[in-house]
Amino acid sequence: MGRPKKEKPSRSNGLYEVKMIVGRKIDGSAIYKHFYSRISKQDAKEKGKEYIAAKDRRMNCPDDITFEEYAKMYIDTYARNRVKGNTLQSTYITPIYKHLIPEFGKYQLSAIRPLDVQKFLNDRSTTLSKGYLGIIRVRLLEILETAVENNLITKNPVNAHVIAQSTQTPKQKRYYTKEQRELIKNYFMDKPQGFPIIIMLYTGVTCSELLGLQWNDITPPGTISVNKSVVYYKKDDSCIVEIGKTKNKHRVRTIPIPGWLYNLLETRRTNSDYYVTGNDCPQNPQVFRRQYKKLLKQMHKYYEQQGIDIPELNCHELRHTAATLWALSGVDIYAIAKLGGWSNLKMLSEVYGHSSTDSLRKKLGY
Repeated sequence: MGRPKKEKPSRSNGLYEVKMIVGRKIDGSAIYKHFYSRISKQDAKEKGKEYIAAKDRRMNCPDDITFEEYAKMYIDTYARNRVKGNTLQSTYITPIYKHLIPEFGKYQLSAIRPLDVQKFLNDRSTTLSKGYLGIIRVRLLEILETAVENNLITKNPVNAHVIAQSTQTPKQKRYYTKEQRELIKNYFMDKPQGFPIIIMLYTGVTCSELLGLQWNDITPPGTISVNKSVVYYKKDDSCIVEIGKTKNKHRVRTIPIPGWLYNLLETRRTNSDYYVTGNDCPQNPQVFRRQYKKLLKQMHKYYEQQGIDIPELNCHELRHTAATLWALSGVDIYAIAKLGGWSNLKMLSEVYGHSSTDSLRKKLGY
């Protein structure tokens, strides 16, 4: 007796199709759904059975769970085990608590529609940057995707048609000129509390990397080794200061510094661990930023009285200053990446690959 013939696909595109009852309407009539497979009709039936089983499980889940309740579960269950404290705070907790929960918090998960999400993103297109709006969309996508995986909803409303577009004009990146940097250096040379500002201006280290510097990271004849960072974030009602690894492996680096800067730092060397605080504990990044703003304000006022305008840039703009002045002085993009710990050369080239006409003329020997 020969083997039974294989059943032919139901559709011209080669798919096997089955039609199954997946529920009942209020009047008792059947709700049908079609299931497809490229393997066999039996496989299509199995897909239908899985769908019905998942639907039954969803019916046993609390259908009144709100977005706020689930978003908090998402942070505790998924996000806290995935990222470090500062990233957790800036790209998970802040977008979720500041933007998503106020908008969708009271919604039942199943009530959120693509239209609601798109309207939410559109409403913020004039006030938020493209990058930050993209982060918010990704967080919402991830939250609702895990809700699908946990059979709380059938589809993720953040689909391919829901886009995040900002109409905000990108902010011009600010940096100090070489002359302004020299004036800032001169102002803080006899003020030890301002030495960290000089370090950031000339090395491009971040605030968290600076606060992680220990005295054994500053070595002759003039190098600074970056191998840890100090971050601050909120957890429940507590504020956490955490000493940990750098943002990524590329951020672990050794930066040569000028002899005068090494000698300046040596005048403050102590037997304590951490450079900035002068004791065995790192400084809270929030406290450092407040002190930084106060020092910059004093410096600005000092030069303003002399008719010189030096803007008050933030800590990250000092890092941008270091990289920009390296680029303008002819340092190649690969060396800048190594000095600053950047891994994305495309981004680095777009931001720092520019040269002024004068610097190009100098390179060409004109």
